[in-house]
Amino acid sequence: MEELEQAVYNYTKETLLALKKEGLLPHMVQVGNELSNGLLWPYGKVPEYDNIARFVNAGIRAVKEVSKEAGKQISGNFH
Repeated sequence: MEELEQAVYNYTKETLLALKKEGLLPHMVQVGNELSNGLLWPYGKVPEYDNIARFVNAGIRAVKEVSKEAGKQISGNFH
């Protein structure tokens, strides 16, 4: 689980940093999409709520870190 959680964090951060490099840092990032059935199956499939929380929180952590490093507020959203 830790490797997948870290992969979510890394992917989110690397994507945002690539966007920043091109002057395209977004004002808002949506972490996850339509999570009612989970994400990253089978590990994040409902009812694996602890894993779902880990994956979503990893993405949120990356957004917050890039936001702080960039000195620009990036709002987070998930649903």
